[in-house]
Amino acid sequence: IPRMMQRLGEFNLRYRMPIAVVTGVVVVGSLVGWYSLRVNTDFISYFPERSFIRQRTKDLHESLSGAVNFSVVVETGREDGIKEPDLLGKIAKLQEFLAGTGWIDKTVSVADYLRKMHREMNGGDPAQEVVPDTREQVAQYLLTLEGKELAKYVDFNYSTANIVVRHNITSSGELSALLKQLEAHIAQTFPQNVNVRFTGETILVNNAADYMAINEITSFSSTFIVIGLIHALLFMSLRAGFLSLIPNVFPILTNFGLMGLLGIPLNTGTALIATIAIGIAVDDTVHHMVTYSRQLNEHHDQKIAMFNTMKAQGRPIIYVSAALAGGFLVLAFSNFVPTFYFGVLSALVMLVAMVAELVLTPLLMYSTRLVTLWDMVLLKMNRELIRAAPLFRGLSQWEARKVVLLGMLQSLQPGEFVVRKGEVGRSMYMVVSGRLRAFDTEASGGSLRHGSQRRRADACHPRPRRGLRRGRPARRGNPHRQRHRRNPHRGPPARPAGPGAPAETLPVHGGEALPQPRQHPGRAPPGSDGGAHARGSPGGRTLRTLTVTGRLSR
Repeated sequence: IPRMMQRLGEFNLRYRMPIAVVTGVVVVGSLVGWYSLRVNTDFISYFPERSFIRQRTKDLHESLSGAVNFSVVVETGREDGIKEPDLLGKIAKLQEFLAGTGWIDKTVSVADYLRKMHREMNGGDPAQEVVPDTREQVAQYLLTLEGKELAKYVDFNYSTANIVVRHNITSSGELSALLKQLEAHIAQTFPQNVNVRFTGETILVNNAADYMAINEITSFSSTFIVIGLIHALLFMSLRAGFLSLIPNVFPILTNFGLMGLLGIPLNTGTALIATIAIGIAVDDTVHHMVTYSRQLNEHHDQKIAMFNTMKAQGRPIIYVSAALAGGFLVLAFSNFVPTFYFGVLSALVMLVAMVAELVLTPLLMYSTRLVTLWDMVLLKMNRELIRAAPLFRGLSQWEARKVVLLGMLQSLQPGEFVVRKGEVGRSMYMVVSGRLRAFDTEASGGSLRHGSQRRRADACHPRPRRGLRRGRPARRGNPHRQRHRRNPHRGPPARPAGPGAPAETLPVHGGEALPQPRQHPGRAPPGSDGGAHARGSPGGRTLRTLTVTGRLSR
């Protein structure tokens, strides 16, 4: 596996742009599928088509008047309000509308009893099966019909009526569509002082299930915000917090997009998949980022840190993801439909999360430098040196700690080179202890003591290092901030060549300037045109420097 991770890392770096394009295409396709994703809770569909429950439910629908029901409650808010013939006629029209939708098997209300009573009171004439025209007739019929049977459809003071609607709709999506049609008809038919509402066990259960499924999705936004803030605090960078969300969002987005494209509904069973996915993905991402931060602190090379992190974390990520995917795939043999979907989709999400952690996360981490909060807290710093060094001037204690952790502490023996003339570099050096001598074959410029720094314009734009010529006092302000504000894609300002050219910035401890360089063409060590090396001191004391490479960001 380490060899495979090495090859995968090389593949990631070589094909960064194609990987970004493929990821973008998958994201767009997933968004299209997500748009077509529908929320639907259908408890009967949880069983296979040929199951005993499905067959008996079908027989019940064909032989009787529907297997389930809901109620339409009409509230007048006043006593004897239901006795109004006009209102009873609207209730009868509502029943006719429901029968015409094709989804309803039968409806029963107090209006049905009154129409049948009126027909029988008129010799059984079918043409007389209508609601009585007068309030007095309605009151007489209701007085005759009083009993336990009528109590199901009207209350004791005749202020509220109930319409029982029997149907065979088991899908929450279809039931919601029917209720929307019903609401539109009620708004056009009933007066505003009459309240009409729907209730029943099927409506309440379906609404609760749909609410749970939808709330599962909408809660992800707050979940991702919290995770991003925690990662930003842990690694002291908002950018790191944002980048850590990408490999966590990708598998969830892919899962719901695929569900929408395949027509798999979102319900209480399939909504749980995202919860499991985000837990596994976040765990892998945190381990990856912490390992990358440690490797970066050890090697101070983002490429080496990326490869070492993949070798260290690749094995557990692959093993854990494969084990989880295999465990979830066992559920694919279930005859219970939600369990089948849960197993297949969860296994797929585990594999997608594994690919995201091995491909997207290394590339995202390769573009940033990480410092953990734990490292910041445990770091011990020399406060006197921090106050004296121009490098840390204007920085807070936390900012100074971050600069130190992003750098590398080096120890050099007397005569050992720090930089050589002609080298290409992006580093900035600060003398922590000892002395640093800068020289050129044409000019020798003196030495730098502890707290001094060597800042080059080429720290933002790599170019061959030139010999040190003449120092000048450091600019006021924070060179760290100055370099951060400069456009990193723009080269350093052009400098005139020749003996009268301005010297490069060479700040020293206390703002002192290096003395005027003198010509020492014979003092350069063999094979060197110039540079800076550690200067010997009594007792053979070594030189210690803090080296910061690359761009710094707050």
